[in-house]
Amino acid sequence: MKIAICDDQERESQEVERWIKTLIPDSKSYEIFKYFSGEALLEALLTEYFDIIFLDIEMQGINGLETARKIRKDHKRVIIVFLTNYKEFSIDGYEVGAFRYLIKGQHESFYIQKLRDILKEYNSKYKTLDIYTRDMFKKVYVDEISFFEVYRKKVTLHTVDQKQYEYNKPLCDIEKELIGDQFKKPHKSYLVNLTAIDKITKDGLLMKSGEMVPVSRNFKKEISDAYLNYIME
Repeated sequence: MKIAICDDQERESQEVERWIKTLIPDSKSYEIFKYFSGEALLEALLTEYFDIIFLDIEMQGINGLETARKIRKDHKRVIIVFLTNYKEFSIDGYEVGAFRYLIKGQHESFYIQKLRDILKEYNSKYKTLDIYTRDMFKKVYVDEISFFEVYRKKVTLHTVDQKQYEYNKPLCDIEKELIGDQFKKPHKSYLVNLTAIDKITKDGLLMKSGEMVPVSRNFKKEISDAYLNYIME
């Protein structure tokens, strides 16, 4: 895991680094890179890639929000976490897909809990599933999966952008592999990603891809409750 901290105040940058080291004592599992301006970070991104970027909003020169806009043009998956003294900046951050805001000057326990949420998001965002067929091997990000469908004993993986891959593994094994993730069965022949559901209708699950997944009577309450819990989190 590669982490960038971009803050024009050395003390603030060191503080973020200390939070990370407190929460993740295994220093071999990550690398931390520190930058003291948006310009320096953007230059580094010409040759580097980061999984998580902690980005101060109120910097001299190009500010954090404008830096984030430039980052998003080429780095869609990176997790951006804004560091700020002001809560009102949170509205602007939606346009660049900021995952969290860390308001400076809080108790350490506040930051540790937020970092746990960030790491949970990292584990979800970067988890992949290996897809094998006779003539293909591909890694698919779990958060890009819409649903799995069984038809005539063959499993097809459907992605949120409507791509399809035949998957040479029983649905029950796939379900075990994804245990703990946001996947539930609405039907014995389907396994859906709760994050990819647009809404539940009388005809079944309307997915964000526009595809419809049936819901059987036996699974109706379970899938409805699971989806409700997900959107209420």
